[in-house]
Amino acid sequence: MANPFPNEDQMWEHIKRGKVTIDPTIRELLNHHIRNDLNYIACGLGQYEFVPANILEAADQLIKKMCQEQAVPFVPPELPVLYKGTITRCHNITEFLNKIMRETEHEEGGNNETDGH
Repeated sequence: MANPFPNEDQMWEHIKRGKVTIDPTIRELLNHHIRNDLNYIACGLGQYEFVPANILEAADQLIKKMCQEQAVPFVPPELPVLYKGTITRCHNITEFLNKIMRETEHEEGGNNETDGH
């Protein structure tokens, strides 16, 4: 996972020990919206996996050349690096979402600080 908190392990332990849960309606909304967006991003970028590396490199060089010609005030990231980094982040978010959903699973009749019982 990218940029974990320094005390993230303790935070997860607190969630487990304290039996912290997320309301089922909020869980459903989070799962639906975040997963839909992640799937859209991953599917869109996933198509680049089938583009030969030399085409991505040529496109990258063309973008950089055009940015220089038009005096764009920044250097865009390399396409292959951007692609791989974004796919990795999508997987990291999915893993985090899976973990938070698993660790905060709502138990009917639960008794803890977040479910109001």
